[in-house]
This record gives sequence, C-alpha cells and structure tokens, in this order.
Amino acid sequence: MENIHVKKGDVETIQMIQFLVAKEKERRNHRKKLSPSIYIVDSTLRNLSPNSFKPRVVAIGPLHKEDEELQDIESHKVTYLLDLFLRLPSMPDRKMDECIQRVYAKVEQIRACYAGEMKDYDDGEVAKMMVIDGCFVLEFILRKFCQPADAKPSGVSVSRFHSVEELTNAGVNFKRNQDERWPLAMEFKATWFPCFLWGWGKPTLTMPVLLIADRTESVLRNLIAYEQCSPLSDTLHHMLLPWIC
Repeated sequence: MENIHVKKGDVETIQMIQFLVAKEKERRNHRKKLSPSIYIVDSTLRNLSPNSFKPRVVAIGPLHKEDEELQDIESHKVTYLLDLFLRLPSMPDRKMDECIQRVYAKVEQIRACYAGEMKDYDDGEVAKMMVIDGCFVLEFILRKFCQPADAKPSGVSVSRFHSVEELTNAGVNFKRNQDERWPLAMEFKATWFPCFLWGWGKPTLTMPVLLIADRTESVLRNLIAYEQCSPLSDTLHHMLLPWIC
C-alpha cells in the first residue's frame, strides 16, 4: 500500500509540473503576440546624459519602482487614489474593487507592454502597482485640460513636415498660441490677397511656445529616445525631429 501511495504522489507531481510548464508556454506565446510600447532607454543615449532619463520625483510603473530616492512619494500616491474614488457619486469601495479586478485580468497584457528585463513582480503586485499609479496620474493631471472638447483628427498627412527655417524662408509667419483652453493647439491660416505681397498676405502658423528651462534638455532627450524606441519610429521621426531641430 505504501508503494502505491508513493507512485500516486509521483504521478500527481509530474502532472503538476506538466501543467505549470504548459501554462508558462502559454504565457510566453501570449506575450509574443503583443508588441511592447514601454522601453528602457538604450545605453548609447543614456550614457550621454544619465539624469535626463531618470525620474527625479516619482516613479510610474515597475522600471524605477525600487529607486530609494523616489520612495517618499509612494505614500502620497495612495492619498491621490483615495481622493479620486471618494469623488465618485456612490460606492467608492465597490468601484475600487472593480478597478482592481479588471486590471488583474489584464496583467499579462500589462507585462507584455514592457521591453527588457525588470524585477519579477507577482501578478498581485503588478495589479496593485498599476491601479495606484494609474489613479495617481489621473488625479494629478484630470486629461481634459490637454485637449479641446471638440478635438477632431486633422486629416493632415505626416509623411513630410517642413522645419521652421524652411517655412520662414517660404514666407510663413509664426504666431504665439494664446488659447488658454488648449495650450497645445496649433492652427494654420492661409489667407492670400493678390494686392498685398507682404504683411497680411502671408500665411500664419499659430503654435505653442517652447520655454527653455533647466528641464528642457531632459524633455528633448526623452522625446528623441521615444522616437527611436517606438514601433512607430518612422512616423514619429517626421513629427518630432523637425520640431526639435
């Protein structure tokens, strides 16, 4: 009887191992089908200016989660999360639980968004991190202020954008955007009057103002890194690089 019990245990162990191996294969195959969209900046760029690619105040997501210099803000994230849910008209606890469950169901997709090696957090830790960090971001910046309510696709092709120098040489005027509702707005007006060769007859491009400050270098370097890492690098190259140059 004792030998039978041992054999039965061995069979159960083998079945359990086979089950775990099958699940791991399924997980890896699932991840291969999803393209990553969050990258660690290549060392070639990072070594030129390490501080440009390192968070200074808060870490969002797992890549810089363990940085000791960023731990002070972690407790404040929970405060932001509570403020967000307490503004709901009813049952904030229930809504929070629903949010956690939905994120937990997408853990594998979330993991697949990150390219490169990172600390091996378990599913519960990943779900908790995403909910807290996501709610912190939503509470910190309330997204409607970054775009107009009636925003529509412009339909303009991004296959070729001209630099500011080229547009100026072609006779385009530049005007500062003063729309407080949408500070990132851009507008192009091409009104030509045959009797005026200059002045009123020139087309005008209204665009945001770029303020040069201590953090400008970091912003521009991260835009370049994002352009080079993104799967849409060809499109972003035409969108970002002429603007930066």
